[in-house]
Amino acid sequence: MCFQGAPLVMAAVNAAGQLASSSAQAKAAGNAARRAQDEAALAAESERDRAVRLRAALRTGYARAGVATEGSPSEALSDRAFDDEKRVQTLLWRGKVAADEQRGQASLIRAQGALGAFNGLGNALYRMKDGRA
Repeated sequence: MCFQGAPLVMAAVNAAGQLASSSAQAKAAGNAARRAQDEAALAAESERDRAVRLRAALRTGYARAGVATEGSPSEALSDRAFDDEKRVQTLLWRGKVAADEQRGQASLIRAQGALGAFNGLGNALYRMKDGRA
């Protein structure tokens, strides 16, 4: 004798598996988002340190050469600092964009998993109601 609810039980088991799978994939995407942001922060910190060392070397070079730091040399250092910070902020922004993209992917994966699970259950219920189970 065949259990009439077997298709529904199978659909429920499949739905649970689909939800678990999508949850794991979403968690991986969330981890990738955190990693992207962390890597961007590390790259920005490294760029900022490099820029500080370079500007210090430029100031030292100006001092050794006896160049006054007023006027053009000061403006050049200021422009350099601005450009350096712009590069740092660009690195941080790219990391945020990559992280936001991964978070969006995680949300999409979760939604697709839930939709697939409920769709499978709905189909099983419909077949049972229709007598095609």
